[in-house]
Amino acid sequence: MEKLEMLREACEIVRQRTIVEVLYATGCRLSEVFGISKSDSNQQTMSTLVIGKGDKQREVY
Repeated sequence: MEKLEMLREACEIVRQRTIVEVLYATGCRLSEVFGISKSDSNQQTMSTLVIGKGDKQREVY
């Protein structure tokens, strides 16, 4: 947890911190996070579809 806090504090802009938080909270790979679009998000279930290795689609919360 100490290393995560150091990463958070090192973020210079909100976008950087948001990416760190999403990576940590969802367990997604960086390429999966950058592949997310608004249309993949479901506000009702608070989930997002990501496409991972082998073009496999999975839902993260």
